[in-house]
Amino acid sequence: MKMFLPIALLALSYTPASAGFTTGNDLASWCSSDVPADVALCVGYVSGVADSSQLLDTPYFCLPDGVERGQLTDVVRAYLSAHPKKLHHPAHAITMVAIEQSFPCP
Repeated sequence: MKMFLPIALLALSYTPASAGFTTGNDLASWCSSDVPADVALCVGYVSGVADSSQLLDTPYFCLPDGVERGQLTDVVRAYLSAHPKKLHHPAHAITMVAIEQSFPCP
């Protein structure tokens, strides 16, 4: 678990955003929008990344009981806002790092 953060940060440093993939810029736009459809995209994207990562043999983060989609979305919004230089990176990597920093596994 402790190895994930350095690896993810390394990936964020060297992984160029490619056409056809959702970037942190896209996610930041959706998550900061007042348009209900954009907000739904934000919440859905964050929820999808969180849900799918929990299916891995070794999850990257450990969500405590009671964590809700809105809370995860707030965590990702805060990370996006605090790290504007990383918004060109893939949104899934940014989302996973944001959640892992808030909910690391013991």
